[in-house]
Amino acid sequence: MIPIKMEELERVLQNLKTNKAPGSSGITYDFWKKSGNLTRNLLLNIFNDSMAKENVTDEWKKGFIYPINKTSRSNWNQDLNLTRPIVLLETARKIWFKILVNRLGKILTKEQILTNTNLQH
Repeated sequence: MIPIKMEELERVLQNLKTNKAPGSSGITYDFWKKSGNLTRNLLLNIFNDSMAKENVTDEWKKGFIYPINKTSRSNWNQDLNLTRPIVLLETARKIWFKILVNRLGKILTKEQILTNTNLQH
């Protein structure tokens, strides 16, 4: 894996949606989108260091699972069958994964690994 360049990070940051829930740190996508060069360079260093060491910080391995009421009723009696789970992950981790998924997508396309049969499912 070649190191991630600032241009790659900036492309992902430009395409992030706003008003998405942050992880436990409370750091939102908006924070990263509005961050300056110093913050972006620190984030880039964390990404590239993680790739070089083939490991991520323990905090990025955690997430919070919240049950969301699927019904329009306010009284759902805490019945988990009436909920759907959402997982809140750290936004920095999701940004890093977006970069890696973009890279993987380019490789799969270039090498024609996915056929039309694969894409239909």
